[in-house]
Amino acid sequence: MADALQVGLPPAAVRDAVAEATHRVVCARLGAEAERACAWYAWVGAAVARALTGRRYTPCAGSLLVEVRPGAFFAFRAQHGQFHAWMMRWEPGRCELVDLSTRHFPAHAVRVGATWELPAPPAYLWTMLPTGEPLDPAPGRFSGFPGIVSYQVDAAMTAEFRRHWLGDPVRRVHLQRWADMAIREARTLMREGA
Repeated sequence: MADALQVGLPPAAVRDAVAEATHRVVCARLGAEAERACAWYAWVGAAVARALTGRRYTPCAGSLLVEVRPGAFFAFRAQHGQFHAWMMRWEPGRCELVDLSTRHFPAHAVRVGATWELPAPPAYLWTMLPTGEPLDPAPGRFSGFPGIVSYQVDAAMTAEFRRHWLGDPVRRVHLQRWADMAIREARTLMREGA
């Protein structure tokens, strides 16, 4: 069943280029702060993914639960202005979930006082999930991911997240510049076959 859910994803080379180009630009612009920049990964990644695939990806905000060792988790709860951000694309009966910041989960765990004891997560998570509700994919184990991960979109937080990011003209200019840089980088990676 997991393989059937992957039907319809962009080719692996495209996913890799989107993830790597977004990561390079976010890290070049933010340095060590990139590990706390899930929002930048979501916004820039959505622009790059759209440029390379022609599909509309939507940055989302909400709660995240990540297993750090068997039976132990750390969480970002969507409350008091705190959230985790990723991007999604919906189709009838399923959604495409993309988190380009998963490489930073071990650092997040340490920052909140947890100890990461599982193998390192993949650089990014890009998968299809069945969904009965358009904003609530099921938690679970994902191919290549060392433990359980749960994403839950918070509609009110997502609306505020979008207003905050798109309503700030300075941030929008930076976002467009970063996205343009990452799109160029992704296209270069695609040409080079990286």
